[in-house]
Amino acid sequence: HSARVKSAAFSLDGTLALTASFDSTAKLWNVMSGECVHTLMGHGAWLFSAVFSPSGALVLTASRDTTARVWRADSGRCLHTLVGHEASVVSAVFSASTEQVLTASIDGTARLWASSSGECLRLLETHGGLVRSAVLSLDGTLALTASNDSTAKVWSTGSGECLSTLEGQGAAVVVAVISPDGALALTAAMSRAPKIWDVESGVCMHTLEGHDAQLVSAAFSSDGTLALTAAWDGTARLWCAES
Repeated sequence: HSARVKSAAFSLDGTLALTASFDSTAKLWNVMSGECVHTLMGHGAWLFSAVFSPSGALVLTASRDTTARVWRADSGRCLHTLVGHEASVVSAVFSASTEQVLTASIDGTARLWASSSGECLRLLETHGGLVRSAVLSLDGTLALTASNDSTAKVWSTGSGECLSTLEGQGAAVVVAVISPDGALALTAAMSRAPKIWDVESGVCMHTLEGHDAQLVSAAFSSDGTLALTAAWDGTARLWCAES
């Protein structure tokens, strides 16, 4: 790469590494030899992220050029360019089935796409500020978006309907993740304590007091009973999600 590397990831089998750079490319690397196998070229501006599909067969990139792209990992060939956002695409993820792609943009929307055709299936648009991230539940039926408008929103991927709005966070929401069963969400607003929400009702169940600085990431355990948070205060904390 000729500029900063923004993200890096392993394929599921650990044989390939994937990097995304401010030089507008992503690269696939042989882990054992360190050799660059493919350079994914075509974006017109820097990349925010690059991820593998769950099987490792596909790669998904998100770019400042307002598009995301789906690529074959074995050949480095671009299969689809996802065109529709009006500003930078800051995140892009595959569904667990690989059938769908969810993108988030600073144009204030998220979009759901068919990974096989590149067709836009749903436009998720009621946020009043840029969308920082968008994630899918494990079964692909729900999407969770985080926005600068101080809210996170839960959406039906089947209808595109907003099911609940997670309000009262007081600042831009910088972290939002959903539990594997889709029952709980964890969010954190800028310089605020993270919160755990009931997804169906949109009710805040717990405020996780303890960090002294802004959260930068969070995750649920595979069974959804634990939550792990990381913050700029130099600590990570493990929480019981139910209490």
